[in-house]
Amino acid sequence: MNKSFYPTIRSSVFVFLILIGFTFIIGGPFALLPNYIDGFDKNVATAIAYVLPMLATIYVVYKRLKKKNGESKVFDFSFGTYKSYLLIIPLTLVMMLWVDFFASLIPMPDWIAEIFKEAFNLSIPNIVMVAIFAPILEETLVRGLVLKGYLMNYTPNKAIIASAVFFGIIHMNPWQFIGGFISGLFLGYLYYRTKSLIPSMFVHFMNNSLSVVFSIYYVDADASFEDMLGLKWYFVMLGISLILGYVLFRKLDVVLKEENP
Repeated sequence: MNKSFYPTIRSSVFVFLILIGFTFIIGGPFALLPNYIDGFDKNVATAIAYVLPMLATIYVVYKRLKKKNGESKVFDFSFGTYKSYLLIIPLTLVMMLWVDFFASLIPMPDWIAEIFKEAFNLSIPNIVMVAIFAPILEETLVRGLVLKGYLMNYTPNKAIIASAVFFGIIHMNPWQFIGGFISGLFLGYLYYRTKSLIPSMFVHFMNNSLSVVFSIYYVDADASFEDMLGLKWYFVMLGISLILGYVLFRKLDVVLKEENP
């Protein structure tokens, strides 16, 4: 392609740095408010410290994308048909199982598990942040802006893989990087096929919401499906999901090509 669209893989490094900068400049002070204001809920502070830097980053990247690419309409929120969601839902469960498998290959130290348990507690502000704000904001940034630029500059496979790496990196720890990368491949594929943010937001919401539900019934922050199912049934489910996932994905690909020729 003669024209370089925004963002490229190189320029998305600066997108990441912008997010980090806003996290310290905007998010940091809010995260520290409970230390200086009596009665200020630390979970509310944490949620604000996450949401505001994400919004600021999205705004900066959105303005740059519009200016550089000259687009009047950046985001698409079309829902699609129910037929695709009948396939997307079980595929999301398959995705979650394999994310769990690969993440469990890297043992989590006890002190890290305690940090996760404290950070991802079951307070109302935290649940809303994880289940609602994260799917909306992260999909808007990673798929709606970053992957959108990648798809205009690179082949679909390269764009999806690069965006999955970016998605993993913004979580800034190896356990969530693995989950972000694997889920990012599926989320990126959905965006590529539909050009809409709704399917990827739906999968992201479903993944995070089910993770909250699992946390309610299984309190260990580093617990895996192996702990819940037992070793035998865990590997049985992995085997079944591998075959089922392949069949469902091939069917979904056909459906989405028909819906979005």
